Amino acid sequence: MRATKRTFISEVLKTTMQTETIIAAALVCALAFTTAHGADAPKMKMTTDIPSSITIPDEVPTRLGTLKFTDGFPDDATAQKVYDNLDFQHAV
Repeated sequence: MRATKRTFISEVLKTTMQTETIIAAALVCALAFTTAHGADAPKMKMTTDIPSSITIPDEVPTRLGTLKFTDGFPDDATAQKVYDNLDFQHAV
C-alpha cells in the first residue's frame, strides 16, 4: 500500500510541476510578445507635434507657491492650493 501512495504522490507532484512550467512559459511568451509589440508601434500619418507655445511647464512659481503639473494636469496639492485661493477670493 505504501508503494501505491508514493506512486500517487510522485504523479501528483510531477503533474503539478508540469502545470507550473506550462504557466510560467505562457507568461514569458506573453511578456515577450507585449514588449516586442510596444517597441514597434507604428507612427500615424496624421500625427501632429504639439507646439511648445501651448505646453505648460512641470512647475510654475506663483504667489501661492510652486504649482506642479504632470502632463498638464495639476497634482493633488496644486489643485488644493488653487481651490483654497478661489475660496479666499470668494470670501473677500
